[in-house]
Amino acid sequence: MLTHTKTVFKNLIEFLSKSGIKIEEKNRFRLLLATFLHDYGNKDTLITKENGTTSCKNHENVSVQNIINDALLDRFNIDDNDKKWVLDFIKNHAEINNVFVDNDSDTKNSLNDFKVKYQNDYLENLIFGVSDLKDSYFKFSNKKEYDRRIKFLENELKNQ
Repeated sequence: MLTHTKTVFKNLIEFLSKSGIKIEEKNRFRLLLATFLHDYGNKDTLITKENGTTSCKNHENVSVQNIINDALLDRFNIDDNDKKWVLDFIKNHAEINNVFVDNDSDTKNSLNDFKVKYQNDYLENLIFGVSDLKDSYFKFSNKKEYDRRIKFLENELKNQ
């Protein structure tokens, strides 16, 4: 599981350096911190099925609770608003995946709703979404859907 977190973090750093997309320095730090901690609860929610596949149901909420319980954010020089942003981002980090439905037209409508809901950190959600998706099971289990999602998110980022 730590391998996934490290890969997503690496993907994020590479994307930020290569894309030319600029985000405010404060948001960049918060996004990096949230990315590093986004799956902190996986170890407590991991379920391995007989066929070898795994899932981490409700890991977002468990991650947030574990971060609070372990006082992890107190180790950084950030204020309460930044802590709330990081915790909220972690709690909702998987929601970008919910915008994808059967076709691109409906996905675009779903993404518009997502944009309204997360208007204050929409760009950060898109960047995280690409970074996380690049290390997802879709890459191997459903290459066509993986390619569709990556293309869709990258096109949306180009329009920002």
